[in-house]
Amino acid sequence: IMINACKWFSYRCDKVIFNSKKSLEQHINYGFSRDNCEVIPNGFDVELFSPLNFIDNSVEIKLELSIPNDVVIVGIIARYHPMKGYENFIKAAFNVLKKHPNVHFVAIGKGVTNSRFDYLINDEHKASFHLLTERHDIPELISMFDIAVSSSIWGDAFSNSICEAMAMAVPCVVTDVGDAEFIVGDFGVVVEPGDVRSLSDGLIKMIEMSAKERKKIGK
Repeated sequence: IMINACKWFSYRCDKVIFNSKKSLEQHINYGFSRDNCEVIPNGFDVELFSPLNFIDNSVEIKLELSIPNDVVIVGIIARYHPMKGYENFIKAAFNVLKKHPNVHFVAIGKGVTNSRFDYLINDEHKASFHLLTERHDIPELISMFDIAVSSSIWGDAFSNSICEAMAMAVPCVVTDVGDAEFIVGDFGVVVEPGDVRSLSDGLIKMIEMSAKERKKIGK
């Protein structure tokens, strides 16, 4: 109802602003005015989100979270919500661990520490998962990621978490939701949303690269 109401008002506006190309396309398909729409992407503080600020920082955070130094760290930053695809992320992680047991997964966001989320992770794999609630030291946490993930199924337009990871020179595996594919371009792995196998394969592809290859993509 709200979208339909706004559709008619869109013809009376000076501008209708979207933060992603995909959102603009979707709304024009809903019947929004085509003539006064414009995309202004989200902006990011590249001085705050700079890998140069945290060159020696990751060892401290790994100690805090009891993460061994010799593992690959896959990180996801998102609140616990069905649209974020956490259940698929966990299932994909299990598939990864069958082939690469030296991988640890870090999840950060509101609701991630609740009992329902914890229930998704079986006892066999609990040591490989590190669940953190909302944090204010996101650049520091990203600095220890080897790979960043966005597993969203729907609802994202222009993902902050993908861009912040890329600003920190961390390669990304992302689902094709919103402008994710446009954002990562040729410097990441894009997989089908809602498809556990596709997400598993994308993660394994990135994990099986050498650390040098991943750093090159990140740069």
